[in-house]
Amino acid sequence: MQVLKSSILFCVVSSISFHTLANNTGTDLNLSMHTIAGGMGGAAYTKPQEASSAVFGNPASLSQFEGSNYDFGASLLKIKELKNVQSTTLTGMGADGGDLNFSNSSISSADNYILPTMASALQISDELFIGFGLEVDAGIGADFRDDPITVLGGAGEVLVNSRVTLPLNIELISLNVNIAAAYQVTSELSLGASFTAGFGLAQFGTTGDTDGFDELGGALGGALYDFGGTTSSVHDTAFAASLGAIYETPSGIVFSAALKSSLKYNFENILYANTLNFQGQQNMSVEQPLEAIVGIAFDNYFSDDLLIEADVIWKNWSSSDSYKDLYDDQYLYTLGAQFSNVLPNLDLRLGYSYAENPLLEQAGSEIYNLQGAGSLPLGDGAAQLGLTPLAQDIVKIVQMSLVPVIWQHTFSAGFSYKISNSTSINFFTAVSAAENDSRQLTNIDAILGTLGINSTTVHSVELEPELSYGLSIKMVLP
Repeated sequence: MQVLKSSILFCVVSSISFHTLANNTGTDLNLSMHTIAGGMGGAAYTKPQEASSAVFGNPASLSQFEGSNYDFGASLLKIKELKNVQSTTLTGMGADGGDLNFSNSSISSADNYILPTMASALQISDELFIGFGLEVDAGIGADFRDDPITVLGGAGEVLVNSRVTLPLNIELISLNVNIAAAYQVTSELSLGASFTAGFGLAQFGTTGDTDGFDELGGALGGALYDFGGTTSSVHDTAFAASLGAIYETPSGIVFSAALKSSLKYNFENILYANTLNFQGQQNMSVEQPLEAIVGIAFDNYFSDDLLIEADVIWKNWSSSDSYKDLYDDQYLYTLGAQFSNVLPNLDLRLGYSYAENPLLEQAGSEIYNLQGAGSLPLGDGAAQLGLTPLAQDIVKIVQMSLVPVIWQHTFSAGFSYKISNSTSINFFTAVSAAENDSRQLTNIDAILGTLGINSTTVHSVELEPELSYGLSIKMVLP
């Protein structure tokens, strides 16, 4: 029997390791910033160890929390460095007939975020359990106001006697309040549901003046010109729901499934455009994606005081407003382990998650239904001006500078120390490995080609390791 259990464990770990060759969480945080779940790589949809992971994960898992359970915590998410590198090579334009190479690095000043998490889980009867909670569910930030993106990597100084710069800026924070309930149908099966009310804050566009578009626009027939700030902070509310099921066998193997609906914000007047054929404020719908989640946990199955959990999360970015123009669907794989009573009153945790890079390889010319940003045309606005190729490369710049959430490998660890029979202090830390990606602006090169300029323009993103730390207090009362 022990050999069979060991074989099952090996198969599960091998399967997770293999499939994790493909995934990323996009702007969603999932359960990675919940203190106990964070120490297990976010693997807490099947056998969560804190109330907040049940309230915001699989609501059916609330049936695992007897008595009254509370946890209060916060995490620090530290983005060490987000660097955008713009490079252009002008072939044969050197004084000796050689190539001219230009490169500029822009570093985002958006760095640290404090993310609170708190929840309670209450047993109402032998069968009924309810939960309440508050968390930051999603977010993204990139700020190039002080270090603007240089569209041609500095080559504009040679081509049009001026650098061509964009002070791009984005901020999105989604704060969620959840009410959840679970019903113990049988000793093995629990069903649950939750309701989410979300409050979103966002800005998206430029903050400050551009430079060089007057000169570049003159060379391209006057379609572009310099402009100032195009965005301001706006907010909206949104609602979502989740359904979940948990099946626990007498031997300690637990299976889970959950479905989380999308959460759609409609941000009014978030972006201003003043192109040749459109002028005015524009609205933008931003939709955090529908998720489908399955998982398995082994609770005291392989040995006493050992919990192992693996969850798979599918994110439907391709049907989510705004994201579908930048992201593709993705899978997230999480694997975590908890070793209880390693020392008296001390539990230790380890975790790993892998995420696909969600950025579309071939993005289109639009973001939502925006007509443009400043004088830069997008979507239908670009098509009416015959500038769809230019708009496609503008979207690539947005991909590489404002939404490149492409960390793939995350490693985590944590511990809990029980300071009394009812109270424990919990801590976790996690690091996501450095990543990079790039896109060639082939259409801008083609436009320059019509002017007799042979060029190669590339925008790249270089992400330093992302660090996170979390601390919470957990209380369990009869």
